[in-house]
Amino acid sequence: MVEPNQENISSWAKRHDIISTLKSTGSHGWFHTVIGKRKKDGQTVLRLKRFRNWYSIPSKDDYLKVKQMLIRAGVSVGWDSTNPQTGTYDFVNDMLSETSSLIAEKNKTVEQKKKLGEKVLELRSKISEYELAFQKLKPEAWKEDLEDFQTLLQDSSGEHKIQEWIYSHLWIFGPYYIEATKQDISRDNDKIDFLMGRYDSFYDVIELKLPTCNIFENVSGNINSPSRENPITSDVKNAISQVIKYLEEYELDKGNRLFASGQLIHKPKAIIIIGRGDIKTKNALRTLNDYLHRIEVLTYDDILDRGKELIKMFETARKPRLKKI
Repeated sequence: MVEPNQENISSWAKRHDIISTLKSTGSHGWFHTVIGKRKKDGQTVLRLKRFRNWYSIPSKDDYLKVKQMLIRAGVSVGWDSTNPQTGTYDFVNDMLSETSSLIAEKNKTVEQKKKLGEKVLELRSKISEYELAFQKLKPEAWKEDLEDFQTLLQDSSGEHKIQEWIYSHLWIFGPYYIEATKQDISRDNDKIDFLMGRYDSFYDVIELKLPTCNIFENVSGNINSPSRENPITSDVKNAISQVIKYLEEYELDKGNRLFASGQLIHKPKAIIIIGRGDIKTKNALRTLNDYLHRIEVLTYDDILDRGKELIKMFETARKPRLKKI
């Protein structure tokens, strides 16, 4: 109950007991809400007081302050409840809504922190992988790799291990290849050993044969080329025939393979690695490769020599000198 009348506060106070006064200030000065009890019947009343009892609300800011103060007064005398079951005021609803929003934001922040933490762990793992890969790119690590490779070549039962070693150590071929991938190729269930992806996005076929295979027949002295007396061995002939079939398969089926794997294997080159190097047949092998088209025959010692030369190149390379400013 609000009584906006012309009487002064002293007359009103004679008829009421003042229980408490709520004070506030707005853009146009102070105002009070007086909680009183009528002496004649004990009725609780609320009275707005400002100067001579009249009070006008001049702004939205004052309205909100008066509203909040009246709610406080009403709650204090038990006229209304802050329990959502029996009705709440707008400011209580606003507080509940704001609390829910804050809780949602907090939970969202927790989830974001969780995802951020997972991302940090992932990045740390990647950094560790990059650091390990970087260590493997150093000449010191390459020397250890070559020692392991030489040991494998001396093991007659290590064909599969040799294949896996080359698959994971493409650096030994020099700066031409950046990835290796295994892929079926033949409709007759033939499988190449693996493909090597070049830095220019093309792929080459790698076919590995045993280090114990010979390349030429009947070698007694130095030979400069294959001949009737020193023909290539059946192992080499079969390897060449095999990779020719692989190259044909890619040529005939490259459209389907591009669709299935996203790799355009266009005019691949085939590299056959077979046997060990021999000073007597070095020129003859060079001659053989000169007459082959898109097929190269290498020995395992050729691969070793490439690795050694690459290490030597890195070790002797001059570091750039920085000019002093």
